[in-house]
Amino acid sequence: MRALCCSAIQYGYVCFFSVVFPFAPLCALLNNLLLVRLCAYKLCRLTKRPLARQSSGLGIWLQVLQLMSIGAVLTNCALIAVSSSRLSAWFPSMSASTKTLLVFAFEHGVIALKVAVALLIPDVTAEVQMHRRKQKRNMVQAQTQVMERRRMELSVKRTGAMIPASELRSDELMLFSLCLFVTV
Repeated sequence: MRALCCSAIQYGYVCFFSVVFPFAPLCALLNNLLLVRLCAYKLCRLTKRPLARQSSGLGIWLQVLQLMSIGAVLTNCALIAVSSSRLSAWFPSMSASTKTLLVFAFEHGVIALKVAVALLIPDVTAEVQMHRRKQKRNMVQAQTQVMERRRMELSVKRTGAMIPASELRSDELMLFSLCLFVTV
């Protein structure tokens, strides 16, 4: 949790103020390379093996980072419009209101591009989705086989002979369902 917070703060500094300090991404890269090496040394040499915890993703941090990226686009465009002399050098005959509209249009274009890329690139690849569907199908088949086997065992215990599961009474199916629920 703390590592994600520190990474989000660093991401914010780099994204929001890289126009003002162009070496910020380089400093962040060097910092992260050093941090990775130090953490690897700490994990390999100084501590026991950490317990693995499963996570479904970044959680709320994904929305925070996406919001920060949109804010960074707005901030950088505003900083370029207000403090940069390049815009005046490129378009010397442009009035201040036209420059503001140009920056506004550019900012909207960058945000639209960001949204389009986010929509076009899937969060989960097709190969992973296929593997998940296959696992789910296999699990359902295994559960069906287990249920059928238990139904047959129940019918054998009741009568001493093999009775098809379709001929079991509803109270026997309820008992079977209860047994299945308790054992799972």
